[in-house]
Amino acid sequence: MQDNPFILEPFKSKEYFCDREQETEEIIRNILNGRNTTLISPRRLGKTGLIFRVFEEMRERDLPYETIYADISDTLSLEAFITVLSEAVVAKLKRQQRITAFFKSLRSIRPLLGLDPMTGSPQVSFSFVDDDQKQSTLTDILSYLENYPQKVVLAIDEFQQIREYEGVNMEAVLRKHIQHLHHVRFIFCGSKKHTMTDMFTNAKKPFYESTSFCYLTKLPEPVYADFIRAQFAQAGKTIDEESLAYILAWTRVHTYYTQRLCNEVFSLSGSKVDRTEIHSVDSGFRTGKVPGNPEAHYPRPMEDAGSYCERRKRHANNLFFFSFKIRHYIRPDGFAECQGLD
Repeated sequence: MQDNPFILEPFKSKEYFCDREQETEEIIRNILNGRNTTLISPRRLGKTGLIFRVFEEMRERDLPYETIYADISDTLSLEAFITVLSEAVVAKLKRQQRITAFFKSLRSIRPLLGLDPMTGSPQVSFSFVDDDQKQSTLTDILSYLENYPQKVVLAIDEFQQIREYEGVNMEAVLRKHIQHLHHVRFIFCGSKKHTMTDMFTNAKKPFYESTSFCYLTKLPEPVYADFIRAQFAQAGKTIDEESLAYILAWTRVHTYYTQRLCNEVFSLSGSKVDRTEIHSVDSGFRTGKVPGNPEAHYPRPMEDAGSYCERRKRHANNLFFFSFKIRHYIRPDGFAECQGLD
């Protein structure tokens, strides 16, 4: 039985990854030319998958870089940042001898190493005495990466989270270290466009104009249609053009929801995919009920393409009416008179 080709995890291999060839080349070109990258994307549009696709492509080209990925989305402090970064480094080192050498490079503290009982991934814990010890540990980690036998690419996902850290200007702290690193290239990834843009384009911020930008948008509809068609064909299934068009209209070509819908349709369909299978799944998304399994529920109901379009029209009309009322009540002194506005 063939595996379902429409994966819901961020990345498996390029065979299950749709396009992003231009973005992949752009990021690799930045790395090879000594430039750091700011990667901005709405949530669930394939940002994390693109990072791992870049890493895979670099390995296939035998480029002399070690690649490290750290997701700091759940961190709220410098200590948590150091912990996540250390665990990412340890996960890449793997061999005990190299892990021991890494721990010895941390001059002011000796961390403890364990394993997550659920995932088996490494867990690193620290017992910091004060903030100075945290700062020196961060310095040691980045120095270790700078002096690593190979050049390093470090991708930090949900980078805007550092603005949530209390008691420390994390942007200034990191910028102070990063500007002196010559053998470590960074990919700063974020899903909050306004915050990420402010971090890297505001002249008053430490990271001002220190990176090249890469914005991730939705895939072109014909490209995604070709990918979906090919994945079904690889499994000996056919899907008609009407069904393809309906899938992409219904999901609005959003990566996660397209993958999710196609994953369900693939699992329920026979050798020929038509609107019958698709309707049974999309009705399940809207109601939250899984076809054929009354006890199971989808995590998030979705509306169909027609309902979405109608809702957007109503929203646009409401915005126009509200803005008209605002303009109508502008006082001569330039302030809006908002009496009577809900």
